[in-house]
Amino acid sequence: MEGLNSIRRLAPFHANVLTPKLHSICLLVVQEVQNLRSQVSRVAVATLGELYHHLRHAMDPELDWTAKTLLQKAGESNRSIREEVDVALRHMRRSCTPSCALKALINRGLSDHNVAVRECTARHIKALFKSMGTTGLLCCRMGDMDSFLSAICRMRQDTSQEVRTCGKKLIRALEPNQDLNKKLWKMLP
Repeated sequence: MEGLNSIRRLAPFHANVLTPKLHSICLLVVQEVQNLRSQVSRVAVATLGELYHHLRHAMDPELDWTAKTLLQKAGESNRSIREEVDVALRHMRRSCTPSCALKALINRGLSDHNVAVRECTARHIKALFKSMGTTGLLCCRMGDMDSFLSAICRMRQDTSQEVRTCGKKLIRALEPNQDLNKKLWKMLP
């Protein structure tokens, strides 16, 4: 707990101390996210959120596997941990490069067997797209855009009502852009 709190205190004002060893620090924090003691796990999740918030784009290389760990915690029964995961993912969405955050969410959360994880992922994808807009999506690489459109198609067919609703809202948001709309309707079954 003391180590996690030290990292949280260093992040806002001394990012230059954390950045050279960021991968190792993230490994340690992720190990504590998986800790069986809920209080330690909750503080570790909050620490990851602080790292996203204060180190911003320096966290982009770590997004794929740190987001996976957070999304796995989103399926927990402990409500305080789920809320802390939601806050950490919100920091990730707002602070990291949008295309990297979108890629991490799509690759790690939508194919999970746990409904709560897919619902959390769908909410964050929808919020990320809302902040990016279609112009931000068009700036993404072609492969990232195709995986986003494919993810929307999967969301629309999910067993969870909330995930399907997010997928439908994203489809409606893409309708004004003719090029994306055509691509999307080609992918839909």
